[in-house]
Amino acid sequence: MKMLTLMPVVLVMLTACASKPTKPLLMPSYTPPSAEQRAKLEEQRYEKYVSNCQETLNQVTWYFNLGKTENKAIQACLNELKEGKSEQDFHRAVIDKLPKSKLWLESAHWLEDRGLFRDAVKTRCADADPQEDKLANLPQVRYPIAALRDGKEGSATATAIYDKDGFFVKLVSASSVPKRIFERVMGTYMTQFVLCPKEKEHPFTFTAEFKIGKNTGE
Repeated sequence: MKMLTLMPVVLVMLTACASKPTKPLLMPSYTPPSAEQRAKLEEQRYEKYVSNCQETLNQVTWYFNLGKTENKAIQACLNELKEGKSEQDFHRAVIDKLPKSKLWLESAHWLEDRGLFRDAVKTRCADADPQEDKLANLPQVRYPIAALRDGKEGSATATAIYDKDGFFVKLVSASSVPKRIFERVMGTYMTQFVLCPKEKEHPFTFTAEFKIGKNTGE
């Protein structure tokens, strides 16, 4: 499906017996904001971010090309989360409170390296069915830029192997409809998943739908 951008068209009606000369169309002028106005807008954005740090750390950490305001807000929110905590308690807080954050996987690996991960996800995985796979985190999927540009939608299915603690080991297969459009991003997506721990290494298959608006926030 090709995305079309419809631009407004101005139609000028001409008459053969016009008694007055046609006045030129005047386009509204654009005045860029002053440095003071830009600073005020950035301050408002910053205040919005830090007013809901959980949402900011869950969502904004996935943004591409983070600006100065976003980085400043993320750091302020991290400082708030770290306050009064040991390093271990901080990473446990990330696991408990920020399952959608880009920071989650880093904290999971930190805890795994110290043999603390299984205990840290006990609460999140308490109701997991031993016969089924449950995601311990909820990473965001990025819409492929070329597919978004061309208005392409579809779905992709991938299978990967995960170790007994739930961490990615290797990609087994990936396919998509239309073919070859979403395989790569799906392969990357699988590396970001962490499953609730099991007793042994096992495969996990996941299917994602790519819908413009649903995945892109439009």
